[in-house]
Amino acid sequence: MNHFRLLISALAWLISMSLAYGNPMASSSASPQKGTLTVLGYSEEITLPFNFFYIREEAKTDWQTLVKEGSPLKVSTRLFVLMSSYRKTHNLGTKADIAVGLDILVNHWPDTTRSEKLLRWNYNHSFEDHAYKTHPPGWWSGMDSFLIPVVFLGAFEIFQDKHWLDLARRSMDSALLPPNEGGSLWRSPEGCWISEYSWPEINNSEEFYVLNGHLFGLQALKIFANAVKEKKYEEVFQCALQGTESRAERFSIPGWSRYMLHKPEIAPPHYVIYELSQFRALWRMTGIEFFKKEMKRRQALLQEQYAAFVTDSGEVILSRIGAPHPYMFDIYPSKLTCSLKDGTAWSLMSGDKSYSWNEQGFFISGRPSLWPTLCSLSAIIHGKDLPLYQDAPINIAAGIAKRYQYQISASKNARSAIGQGPITVSVTASEKNAAKISLSGEFDINSKELFGIELSTGRKTPIGVTLIDEHRSEVFRYYPALEKGGNTFILLSKLGFLGSENLSNKVKRIVIWLYTDKQNMPDQSDFSVNVGQILSFANPAQLRAYLEKSEFKIPEGQ
Repeated sequence: MNHFRLLISALAWLISMSLAYGNPMASSSASPQKGTLTVLGYSEEITLPFNFFYIREEAKTDWQTLVKEGSPLKVSTRLFVLMSSYRKTHNLGTKADIAVGLDILVNHWPDTTRSEKLLRWNYNHSFEDHAYKTHPPGWWSGMDSFLIPVVFLGAFEIFQDKHWLDLARRSMDSALLPPNEGGSLWRSPEGCWISEYSWPEINNSEEFYVLNGHLFGLQALKIFANAVKEKKYEEVFQCALQGTESRAERFSIPGWSRYMLHKPEIAPPHYVIYELSQFRALWRMTGIEFFKKEMKRRQALLQEQYAAFVTDSGEVILSRIGAPHPYMFDIYPSKLTCSLKDGTAWSLMSGDKSYSWNEQGFFISGRPSLWPTLCSLSAIIHGKDLPLYQDAPINIAAGIAKRYQYQISASKNARSAIGQGPITVSVTASEKNAAKISLSGEFDINSKELFGIELSTGRKTPIGVTLIDEHRSEVFRYYPALEKGGNTFILLSKLGFLGSENLSNKVKRIVIWLYTDKQNMPDQSDFSVNVGQILSFANPAQLRAYLEKSEFKIPEGQ
């Protein structure tokens, strides 16, 4: 069905509804009384979490593509953005676009669940969960399950048809059921939790406890409760607030944050930033100090890991690659603003090509006319500044990278002369289809610095890294594959290792695993590996100085 046919279908549907309920395209003169808070009346700062990852209102909606993608979240967030835009502009083209989207959601969505208790929109594609289990189409999410009722309230504001109020309450009451009954809200003595991922026959022990999905639904629930002013919805919000507060500390690890609790996963920086925006929005909406505290906690994490430095010559430098995965840009286009000694402000931008993977994009730097004192960092989201931290004292970039001495040994599918390279990897030599390279020494690896290993290989090679400390505690992580014939600099952060909070800073051994099974390595012939320097970096000036002179390159990760 092309866009024109969708528009005709939507208009016909709206005309039929007008016969039963009155004209849904009526002017806003029938809107709620002046001064009444509406679901579309919040500031952009508050609604940012609903419009963080998706297209802005200026772009033309490709509804056919959204239907094919099968994500109710994308459709509902798109509708919310369009409705918010229409409230400001009263553009009739936007209004018609909204009508098409609502028609698709109500009448043409590929997979919906409708019963006496349930009104739910399902995902029309499979997903692999965090336990590597594949769930077929038909699963659902508390994110859109709580936003869609808000969208229906927005439809009532725009079209003044009470049918939308009925759909809003029915869909919200459906979302308030537990996931094992087809809804999205778990209840327990610890408080309520909104499930981002649910599927038929799910039980509570399988809940992932994904923080950003819960916060998304929590904010939508609060907007709904504020609008309808019914006690039961506010009570559910208070229950979900309790569920957030009671679990908040479990998301915190020294120096960083977790993405979810069940099968714990480290939060990438873009999710820490997204959670920051969510806590900020909830704080601005409610004035609840808990939300402010959690926002500030994430700002403190970003301030520590993505701090601005100044060199002896007065150059300001900030690294855009950092913890926990320093092989990707993950803090969005950035703006650094510093106060100078005379009280004036000086700014640096990461530039329009901030996602091009090259060493010129790893850092933003410049030389102000006077010495900087305090610096603030913002992410640029849809042209707006999202403060990541503010007025932080600038750090002094001094010294050079620290180089470590080590002893090398090889085992499993790897062999070498004692204490020296190169290492020969015999792909089919032993069990478990892996080569093991052990590097023993006295490594000071802490959560505030990055460290790296020079590695050259004659084969594209998937790898993993294990750290073993003085107490024989160990942590592990995978790393992007090494390129054939390349000199790779394996840049790491201690925070990128799951369980890093249980590892001391005194690491005795670094183990590099090269995976040589046929699936990872179709070419089953022998190849060689060379290990070079192991270095740690206390500030971005040290890392930049190394990269400018080195033949080793950081691989781009996903």
